[in-house]
Amino acid sequence: MKRVTKPSWRIVATGLAIAGVALMGTVPVSASASPITITFWDHVQSSKNIGIAYNNAAKQFEQAHPGVNVVINLIPFSEYENKVTVAMEGGQGPDIMSMDEVWTPQFAAAGFITPLSRYLTSSGIKPSMFFSGAWQTVVYKGQPYALPLGFDVWEQMYYNPGLFTKAGISGPPTTWAQMLTDAQKLTGNGNFGIGLMGAKSEVLSVWLDSLLYSNGGQVLNSSGQPAIDSPQNAATLAFVQQLEKYAPSGVVSATETTDETLFAQGKLGMLLDGNWAQDTMNATATFGWKIAVPPAPPGKVFHGALGGWNLGINSHSAHAQLAYAFAKLLTTTPSIQIAEAANVPALRSASSAYFKTRRQPNVILQTLNTGLPRPITPVYPSISNIEQNMAQSVLEGHSIAAALSSAQSQFKAAIAQNG
Repeated sequence: MKRVTKPSWRIVATGLAIAGVALMGTVPVSASASPITITFWDHVQSSKNIGIAYNNAAKQFEQAHPGVNVVINLIPFSEYENKVTVAMEGGQGPDIMSMDEVWTPQFAAAGFITPLSRYLTSSGIKPSMFFSGAWQTVVYKGQPYALPLGFDVWEQMYYNPGLFTKAGISGPPTTWAQMLTDAQKLTGNGNFGIGLMGAKSEVLSVWLDSLLYSNGGQVLNSSGQPAIDSPQNAATLAFVQQLEKYAPSGVVSATETTDETLFAQGKLGMLLDGNWAQDTMNATATFGWKIAVPPAPPGKVFHGALGGWNLGINSHSAHAQLAYAFAKLLTTTPSIQIAEAANVPALRSASSAYFKTRRQPNVILQTLNTGLPRPITPVYPSISNIEQNMAQSVLEGHSIAAALSSAQSQFKAAIAQNG
């Protein structure tokens, strides 16, 4: 049956069985034992109904493992990080959870998730089955702590060709200067040149990272030390302040949902957003939107911020072997990967079919190929939180130099505290 609760969906697996039971492996369950429940948490970030795919996968798993029930909890994206972190810090949480790839070293260092080396060999999983960039994110201190689910990049530039034509603009901008000019032309009569997602969340960090990277800036350097206070980053933040003039008011409270809604309503000329937003645009936009590689300063290349989601097994799980078996089903079955994927599937064999479902896949691939990772550090949550505060300060009109200097000092303190 399916039960819907607020603020999340709670799904006790029903749905139709699909082929491929042999791929998951079978973990023996005693027929005389009480029913076993394993829980899985994931987030919802687009209009795609991933619950259907998860229900089908859970039904398939239950058929192969009599006496096992799979309970799936889909949580709104804006609430997910806090809910998972609080649960794990309290020694609770689900048996299996999706994790933003930058949480993997944090959760591994804290002992929240169990290393998977003992399971990989016997289950036949090999790193070569996944895109190398995705697999690298599951390894911490030489040990795999998760299985890659999907990966992607912030971002592509969504644009409204109809508004461009009305404004006398022939195509998407290729430089930051042109982007500012176009944003100005697109602003007026109740429309705005661009949407900026300035609400305090990881979304703010990643789209800002993409602009910092594209101007030659860094957040942390290759040694993991602070590099935020630089001339390149100062110039980027000045560009952001200029862009803000052509965005709807209240940027510091604008979320992915609010800006996607405005774009779908035809009120934004441009929007920086991820590939997963195509599901939302297909479902809600009433015009022929397009995407393009975002612009960069003259002579430079756009570098998006890479991201993705991994599946980890709770170190406190009483049914870790079963949890791993279900995680394997979700991450190594191409049909399930395609059905559940809002991001690009991390499984290589699923990617070709997935891209057939996407508009302008060549643009997505180009941004993936030029993407750069977010800082990989056990203190990433602190780093990201500091960066978000810095960005909001700048969006509120405060001094760029002061914001960068403060962030640099706070970075140093956070890294030093970690030892």
